Amino acid sequence: MKTLSIVIPVYNEEKFIEKTLSVVCSSDSSGLEKEIIVIDDGSKDQTQTSIEKAVKVLKQEYKNISFKTLFKK
Repeated sequence: MKTLSIVIPVYNEEKFIEKTLSVVCSSDSSGLEKEIIVIDDGSKDQTQTSIEKAVKVLKQEYKNISFKTLFKK
């Protein structure tokens, strides 16, 4: 099966990233498998924690979606 890779770059997005990931997960991918890649470029807020929490929950709901996260320290 073909895969649609969705790259989401973030910086200080703790207030919005959970909703963003939820919307991306629930969007139609025209039958393609989804791979969501979130790249945090050293956020100063709690973006990394928000991403980790959201991905944990979304992995349970969307078992067919692959998640990858990259965090700059």
